[in-house]
Amino acid sequence: MKSRSRPACDDVIDAKVPVLKQLVDVFDEKHCSVIATQVVEGPTISSYGVLKAKEVAGTGGRLYEVLDLVEKPKFEDAPSNLAVIGRYILTPTIFETLSDINRARAASYSLRRLAWVAAAREDVRLRL
Repeated sequence: MKSRSRPACDDVIDAKVPVLKQLVDVFDEKHCSVIATQVVEGPTISSYGVLKAKEVAGTGGRLYEVLDLVEKPKFEDAPSNLAVIGRYILTPTIFETLSDINRARAASYSLRRLAWVAAAREDVRLRL
């Protein structure tokens, strides 16, 4: 039987402040795209897109600057334990990115990959 990767919609987030509210708050403050993440320990990290990121000073480890994204890395190759969980606020840069990618390649891009390509054009933050 062939194994299937988990869709992002499998992640249920139980938080006092709803995750989208948290993302909107960061967007309102930073005026950039924002990606929600969660800490994932151990080999399960291989089921996610994983971020290499730098902590933003003074945020208590809750806000990071995105440096790179690795799609479903091997556990030993994961750049961090920060897993993308499929909640984003993206600026219009995403549409510029889509127009720059030819149709054949665009069909193979996931939203996560498009968000990262767009992120290369702007400052992006992630929220834990």
